[in-house]
Amino acid sequence: MKKLLSIAAAVIFLFPLQAQNQQTMNYDQAWKKVAELEQKSLPRSASEQVNQILRKAIAEKNSPQTIKALIHQGKYNLAVDAEQDTLIFRHLTDMLGKSTDPVERSVLHSMLGELYLQYYQKDRWIINERTAISGFVPTDMKEWSKNNFYDKVVEHLNASIESYSSLEKAEVQSYGPIVTFGKDSRHFYPTMYDFLALRAIELFSQVGEDMDLSRSLAKKKIALSSLFAPAGEFGKLNFDPQPGEYNLWALETYKKLLVSLSKRNLNTSVVLAELDKTGYLAKLRNAHQQYAFSSLQSMLKEWGNDPVSLEIVDKMADIYTTQIEGFTQQDSLKRTEKTKELYDLLHKTIQAFPNNERTSILENRLLQLTQPYFLVKGNNTFDAEVEKKLVVEYKNLSKLNAKLYRLDSPLSAVYSSNRGRQQTDEKKTLIREIWIPLSSRQPYERDQTELELNITEFGSYKLEFESDPVAEKEGNNSFYFSVSGLAVFSRLSAKDTYEFFVVDRVNGQPVKNARINIYKLPGSWYNSALTLETTIPVNGVGLAVYNKNISNNDVFYQAVAENDNGSPLHSFPWSYYPQEDRRTQTAETVNLFTDRSLYRPGQTVFFKAVATTTKDDSSQVTANKSLEFVLRDANDQEVSRQVLKTNEFGSVSGEFVLPQGSLTGYFRITTHNGNAGFRVEEYKRPAFEVTFDKIETTYKFGEEITLTGKAESYSGVKLQNAHVSYRITRQQSWWWRWGGTPEHFTEGSVKTDENGKFTVVFIPQKADGSSSSRSVYTFDVEATVTDVNGETQVGTYSVTVGDISMMLNMEMPEKLEKSSDEKIIVSARNLDGNDIKASGTYRVFSLLENDSTHRQLLQGNFETGEQTELKSKLKALPSGKYRLRLLSKDDRGNDITAGHDFILFDYSDKRPPVKTNEWFVVKNRVFGPGKDAEIVLGATDDLNVLYELWREGVLLERKWVKINNGNRLFSIPFKAGYKTGVVLMLTYVKDEKFYHHSTELISEKEKTGLEVKLDIFRDKIRPGAQEEWRLTIKDAKGNPATAEVLASMYDFSLDRIYSTPKWVLSLPQFYMYRTAAPLEKDRSFNPQQVNGYFAVPFKNVESLFFDRLNWYGFSLYRYGRMMVRGVLQEKVAGVQADYYA
Repeated sequence: MKKLLSIAAAVIFLFPLQAQNQQTMNYDQAWKKVAELEQKSLPRSASEQVNQILRKAIAEKNSPQTIKALIHQGKYNLAVDAEQDTLIFRHLTDMLGKSTDPVERSVLHSMLGELYLQYYQKDRWIINERTAISGFVPTDMKEWSKNNFYDKVVEHLNASIESYSSLEKAEVQSYGPIVTFGKDSRHFYPTMYDFLALRAIELFSQVGEDMDLSRSLAKKKIALSSLFAPAGEFGKLNFDPQPGEYNLWALETYKKLLVSLSKRNLNTSVVLAELDKTGYLAKLRNAHQQYAFSSLQSMLKEWGNDPVSLEIVDKMADIYTTQIEGFTQQDSLKRTEKTKELYDLLHKTIQAFPNNERTSILENRLLQLTQPYFLVKGNNTFDAEVEKKLVVEYKNLSKLNAKLYRLDSPLSAVYSSNRGRQQTDEKKTLIREIWIPLSSRQPYERDQTELELNITEFGSYKLEFESDPVAEKEGNNSFYFSVSGLAVFSRLSAKDTYEFFVVDRVNGQPVKNARINIYKLPGSWYNSALTLETTIPVNGVGLAVYNKNISNNDVFYQAVAENDNGSPLHSFPWSYYPQEDRRTQTAETVNLFTDRSLYRPGQTVFFKAVATTTKDDSSQVTANKSLEFVLRDANDQEVSRQVLKTNEFGSVSGEFVLPQGSLTGYFRITTHNGNAGFRVEEYKRPAFEVTFDKIETTYKFGEEITLTGKAESYSGVKLQNAHVSYRITRQQSWWWRWGGTPEHFTEGSVKTDENGKFTVVFIPQKADGSSSSRSVYTFDVEATVTDVNGETQVGTYSVTVGDISMMLNMEMPEKLEKSSDEKIIVSARNLDGNDIKASGTYRVFSLLENDSTHRQLLQGNFETGEQTELKSKLKALPSGKYRLRLLSKDDRGNDITAGHDFILFDYSDKRPPVKTNEWFVVKNRVFGPGKDAEIVLGATDDLNVLYELWREGVLLERKWVKINNGNRLFSIPFKAGYKTGVVLMLTYVKDEKFYHHSTELISEKEKTGLEVKLDIFRDKIRPGAQEEWRLTIKDAKGNPATAEVLASMYDFSLDRIYSTPKWVLSLPQFYMYRTAAPLEKDRSFNPQQVNGYFAVPFKNVESLFFDRLNWYGFSLYRYGRMMVRGVLQEKVAGVQADYYA
């Protein structure tokens, strides 16, 4: 303290001696020196220079320079000590208290408003945990709650624009030392009022509140549509924000700014402010989607002849783009129509203002909308005899040609994809040039055509595309493909052991004269070439096995046969999992349970533990085992411990007394291989709960709904004359269609009656502008009840309202076997999801191959429930694909329909019920002695199928089987070694498509488990008689079983604070990978695509730039980043104490 006073005295003593120097001081030169000292990391010297500037500015009453100096000193304070983050508040507040100039005071208020918001935001995670403080503001800002900060922000930002008459006459240039000037402010926002109002809007927009904006507006009876009204109408809205209504201040400030601009006839500025307001209102998602575009259209209609319309159209283009991107492929016509609207609008506006510098923003949008484009996609590999076509999509191209080359090596495509550039030494021979016919479309429209490749010679090929305009060379505009009759599927069957099956890619037969070439990359892709490592011939079943003995990771394989070397190179398969049999391991587990999940300090925690040992897929309780239990506190420190021994059932019971006065939080009880957690809090037990009576009727829009709620203690005492406030939000039901976030609908308050009951009455309405004839909305009612002691509890209820009142549902398998036990169930539900009875008619149609309706075969009546009659009738139909349609009416006479497509079949069918080459049905996957597993595979064409049976990573059987235009039943008899299960794999290729089916066959397990029956008895004649619970426990065979039962009772009201977890006995399951890795198809089956890249010559357009307050690097978010010598702290504090104490 003495040193501080000495420094202050020294400053005062030196001041007269330096007065003459200060009078001649040039501020620009002085600040230049400060910057140089900061650049040299000399903060102490920089601070001393700032002190001199501060003295001069105070002496001359130069407000901008004084504030600039205080900003710098605040920056130095934070750099020295992060705890000095409130000094700048004190210094600016002191300056504010001594100031009488309205402009200076407004600037200081604006700065303080931003600082308070920064302070809150940097520590909001901590501050938000504090209980709101009302009635007073603590002296220490570090004790403030969120509402204290928000109140200060509101106070200062409103004060910053309060002196509007003076501010409207003041120029921002007068505060040049602390303002970064924007090039557009002099034209649009020239006054200090504009500058400070825009700052207030920006800062108010960051002030969040628990109450959503739509609710705040509803309380003021302000329609959402009015927020998008013209400035004149918007300026008449009465927001009148009250204390705590923080989210209304941004709109209130927009209103004040628009009124001021209009009064000063700054009409184009009004448009910019309206556009900014429209962007702010995007937080009201539904309202913005509904009203923003029409609002912009109205503005464009009024200002279409003024250059400011460029800004309006730019905002409209954002909405257009969002709409265009939201269309699906099925809505391509709507997408084109909307794109045309945007194109015409941009084109028209650009032509209207060809020489305006802001026109470039629309020219860039037009360039992006009409950016040339082409995409070529198709198969990676074609068989020599099949039709070869590629799909070409394009936009805004006048020409697109292709050059077809034959490559001397199949390695080129691999180099191209891995090197990321074209191989310079690629050897190729031009076959022909192909002209691709393009239709004449608008420059914004996409179109599609086909490119046919008439090639029958095996080999590797490449298409190089040329377009007008010319695509960039950096783009991926070369399409590599192969012509080959070979296909490969492979697996990593063991460590470094690879299996390759080579088949004909059309008929799937194994190619017995094929070979597998193995290539490796000695170095990197940029300094070495692929070299042939070895060649492996396939065996009689088309299989080649490679035992990898090289360390390279970049290894590829290629299948060749006689004159067919066109097959592409492929990476090695990788999906191998070690076959580790963990079932032989032993695992000890302890399941721990507590009697509840929430306790107070000093209470007793009762716990139960069950110890088990698992080995060979079997778990047993562990009896007579000593277990040590440790109680750990919220910091995971040991509180106490005890040792207990399990009984014959492997269980043990114990208790811990929780310590008093310790830190509350999450506690744990731990033991070896087990733990359980719970909360320890100084909680207040809920005294009552709020519930609603279930409503059975359905409602439509415009009908009055009455909900009855009840406030009652857990002991049954009714809360009489209690205050109930309710709030209702509306959201389009998720199961109907996505409707965005919930929006405020209405709110109010009522009182409970003598029975603790209350009613909430409202009339549901659709959202404004909703034109759907079948809208469905959910109205969520939240009732908050406060009793005489001030305790508050909340109850909720949801009511769904719609133009219809019922939905039909069908539970029916997509594949229905005629003799199966699977049921067809029709159910009806009202809009609240409750089951209701309904009746109607059904019709069954046969379907054609393209799933279009063929003809009606059945018709009848139904009532909700199991449809036995319908299923009986279906059995008489031939196997095939059908469509079931239901028709009913709701209680309002609306037609309610439902439909379901299904395939009807019989296990005895000779052929698949539909045209397919992958009719795969598991008839029975559980097998045992005398009971086979049965799998059906069927095809419309002839198949060559690789049949494999695996058990625990060991191949049991492998063979090729044929399926000739029909179904084949695979019966797998049970064997003694199959107890742990086997896996059946069926793999094949047909017509250049790869198919793989895998199913696990499991053995029958002996039934285990306990059957528990609970009987409850109490003599209702005898008053005060105890209730008796009687448990009867039997084993799986129905015999009496000896068992131990764990039961607990606790205060159910605690679940309102923390839910009590369910007791679940968790046992380890050692699952071994019982199969080898699945077979993987090679790259020849993968589609591929290339696209032309067209660089767009966007124009450089500077954004509108407005004045900003210059904090010179000061920020409460970034304190402590600047290196300052520790000796600086006292110097800075001393100088500032001298002038602002």
